[in-house]
Amino acid sequence: MVEATAAAAPHDEEIKRDGGKKKMKTNVNKNVVVREKDFKSATTHHDIVSGIAKVDENEFITCSNDESLKLWDKYTEGVSYTIETHAPLSSMQITGEKGEYLVCGQGQGDLIVFKKQQRNQLSIEKWAHAEPIT
Repeated sequence: MVEATAAAAPHDEEIKRDGGKKKMKTNVNKNVVVREKDFKSATTHHDIVSGIAKVDENEFITCSNDESLKLWDKYTEGVSYTIETHAPLSSMQITGEKGEYLVCGQGQGDLIVFKKQQRNQLSIEKWAHAEPIT
């Protein structure tokens, strides 16, 4: 989450403690300071995020080299659902006439297809490509 506050003096420290939680501070201009919460937790990705897609106005989904998909919710400001896979995910796209499928590049050239609404795996197309899908 990003919050704007009044500008700090130029000599203010870059990292401040606020209620025991570490926040990073970035000066956007002399009138605005943006604070970014440190969201690292047990529910966040533990490796490079390789794809992101908007689900609707309230949710987006990410895939990662940590072999997982995560559905993020703006109201809870965190992960609402995780799908574990068996290989790193290199890319993803929501597709279908009604946006009902999620297709991910997995491993060394496989495609994995999920039914988005039911959050279940439909199929894996082994060796769909000769190289990892980016």
